[in-house]
Amino acid sequence: MGGNKSVLTAYFLWLTTGLFGFHHLYLNREEQAWLWATSWGGYLVGWVRDLWRIPAYTRDANDDPEFLAILAEQMRFRPKPPLYLTFVLGQWIFGAAWYNVFANAVDVEWAATSHALGIGGAALGVYLVGHVGRRCGSFWAAVAGACVGHCVAAAASEGDPHASLGAFTVLGALIVFNWKREWRREYRAVERQRGCLRKLCRLGGFCAFFYALTISAIYFNGKIETNEGETVRIRDSIDNMLNSPAWKEFKDNVWLLYQQAQQRGWEETWKEIKNSLDLEGESRSYTILGVEEGCEFSEIKKAYRKLAREWHPDKNPGNEEAAQVRFMEIQEAYQKLEKIHKRRSGSGRSSEEDAPAPDDSASSRRAGKKRKSRRSGEF
Repeated sequence: MGGNKSVLTAYFLWLTTGLFGFHHLYLNREEQAWLWATSWGGYLVGWVRDLWRIPAYTRDANDDPEFLAILAEQMRFRPKPPLYLTFVLGQWIFGAAWYNVFANAVDVEWAATSHALGIGGAALGVYLVGHVGRRCGSFWAAVAGACVGHCVAAAASEGDPHASLGAFTVLGALIVFNWKREWRREYRAVERQRGCLRKLCRLGGFCAFFYALTISAIYFNGKIETNEGETVRIRDSIDNMLNSPAWKEFKDNVWLLYQQAQQRGWEETWKEIKNSLDLEGESRSYTILGVEEGCEFSEIKKAYRKLAREWHPDKNPGNEEAAQVRFMEIQEAYQKLEKIHKRRSGSGRSSEEDAPAPDDSASSRRAGKKRKSRRSGEF
């Protein structure tokens, strides 16, 4: 990912993998890539904003002389990077979101660990947003500010302080970090030396860490509603599921299947699994015709003729539609079993004369009025 960066390549990555921050990784903006990968493109808002920001990001990555001249002018007149509303808002959003994820990643009984993780999450969110582009700051300044804000909220709040803990923690980190902010003058020297694979590994490792905490927070503090309207913690529901008779039966079946595969071989076991899933509909066809599986084909034919006469639409006046559906179901079941029988027996002889095609009930009734044949509807 070294050398001159292309605007077209950046836009292609923005369009295809922008929600995961790959275009920022390409432009040597690793911190922003981490933020995007853990928030689906900055909660989509940042991804949309990049649509018109990518040309400036590309000039920045390429050390464009005109871009550097404007930047040098800003640095000359401003000792610190300007504080824009979008920048401060981004720090607040990520600081608050990460405070909640980190603080809830452990059980509520571990209060001290929860407080420490919350402080770290708020400081990390504020720090990463503040480290984007040509600005930088101290992570430990953000941590110190978060600690002060956290302690102030805990001391000033009456009763349950959790409602204000997160807000004051993020606010403290934001104030102290921006107070100590400065320009990043040696820009991208380290990032440009890192290869593509190393950057991807760093991004993957950070995402694994963040999403592991997210899953932990859902496990310990998430809740679901039962069919009766009762609220149950996800942690408790998972424990109940793992101790349920259905889960124990599932584990026993998996173990039996494994033992069977060890004895008979995996190929034979896979064949039995496919048969049990009834992929061809053979078992269902036996059930529809009311015969036992593996019976002689003559019994299948006999059962088919009986059911076909019983459910022929002409034999069910006043219930023609339901009879027609049932009649077609019987026809399909017989034809399916007949096809399977011929394939397994290797017989090429057709027995279509024994399997009458589905009749249209209306046309059959009209034909019956024209000729009063005693064979009408017989099989």
